[in-house]
Amino acid sequence: DSVAYKKALLLFYEQNNITAFKKIFTEQFEFAVKTYF
Repeated sequence: DSVAYKKALLLFYEQNNITAFKKIFTEQFEFAVKTYF
């Protein structure tokens, strides 16, 4: 079923984006802490 496949692909993509975003956010936060504190 192509619709189910597209939904699964979209869900996978969104979860990857959230993970990448959290990783970037964490790295930025650590950088700020090391730089300013």
